[in-house]
Amino acid sequence: MLMLLDIIRDQNMNGSSGNKKHLIFVLTTVLVLMLSSHINSEVFHGKIIDSESQLPVAYCNVSVRDTKAGGSTLQDGTFSISGFEPGLFVYEAGRPSTECPSVDTFRIEENEDTYLVILLEYCGISRIWNTTLPENLLCEVHNIDMFIDTVFVGHHFKPLGGVDDEIYSSAEESQFPNAHAWYFCGKRDDDQIYIEPQWRYARVLRCPECIKARNKWLDNNVHIKSGLPY
Repeated sequence: MLMLLDIIRDQNMNGSSGNKKHLIFVLTTVLVLMLSSHINSEVFHGKIIDSESQLPVAYCNVSVRDTKAGGSTLQDGTFSISGFEPGLFVYEAGRPSTECPSVDTFRIEENEDTYLVILLEYCGISRIWNTTLPENLLCEVHNIDMFIDTVFVGHHFKPLGGVDDEIYSSAEESQFPNAHAWYFCGKRDDDQIYIEPQWRYARVLRCPECIKARNKWLDNNVHIKSGLPY
């Protein structure tokens, strides 16, 4: 700031009237921008993980009470929300399908990063079917880490049927086995995989590359895409 004042003083002594006004305008604008960059500039960031498996939870909503601040997690479970002044706040973290979000306080300190690891639990009254996650957390096709997501249970989804069903199933098995756009609920006479109608969502592991491969495959097979729910 002292440097800016020195520049203005030197220009007052040596420059013309027009140049002085232009320089003062430019320097004043720079000064205002510098000051405003320090207002509400503190950041709240962290990572949300599943309390049971310790895996990251993707696309989880994070909001801060009594503010307009909020966001959602990326596929690796991380989030970042900016625009805070120092103080004590209350966050809420959860999925739209989760009836028991994680709620707790956090403190923003001036010129310090606030980083939290938030454990997300699914309570007993949730409408989420808590599927048993496999021991191998790597995608068998793309050999990368998968992430936890919550998808709809397909109680009312109609199968494609015929040749289209065989074509899609074959592509799914070989190219995108862990896309898991929804969860198959099974049939009532099959006790091994049937899910009761009160369960609207299922917790699954998804592979980012499988999701991309499925989207690309469906773009090239539009007639099959139109017959799928998601």
